Amino acid sequence: MKPILLLTAVVMLAGCHLSPKTTDSQETIKAFAAAPGMNGGTGRYGIKAIPGWTKKDTSMNGVHFTAVICDTIVGGFHPNVNVVTQSMTLSLDDCFAQSIEGMRQYLANFKVMDKGSGTLNGHDSRWLRYSSTVDGKDNEGMLTCVVSGGIAYVVTCTAARGHYDDSKAAFDAIVNSFSVE
Repeated sequence: MKPILLLTAVVMLAGCHLSPKTTDSQETIKAFAAAPGMNGGTGRYGIKAIPGWTKKDTSMNGVHFTAVICDTIVGGFHPNVNVVTQSMTLSLDDCFAQSIEGMRQYLANFKVMDKGSGTLNGHDSRWLRYSSTVDGKDNEGMLTCVVSGGIAYVVTCTAARGHYDDSKAAFDAIVNSFSVE
């Protein structure tokens, strides 16, 4: 599995706990795996794949996550949705604000396109539309952050830059299936 599928979500959660040391995504994920509370919500949420997408519960370099990956390539990239978790005592707003700062530090060419608040299946949420470059690949995506029961859940949708809207309906269907159990 490619690190680009996971890096943005991991940075979103753990970015405020570490200082930038490397631009190599594998090394960054390994460092974040050691962040306090990482993987704290593993097994406490659900998310569903839609036809044409494949769901995998897996781990990379110590970070447990669920990936829902498009079976076809769009714009030279498999659009995907990832969920990572971390136990924390921060409020939703503080988690979100500190995480955006972590993304600024770790993601090349990081740019906030839009951000706001809402609800996701009854949980208050914060969302962020962004663009960045990971391992030389330009991408854009959307992060949705929910904090419930002391666990932060970050759902990240990622597509090749310029192709996010091609998968938006699928992203919406998958993200809206997310539930905290």
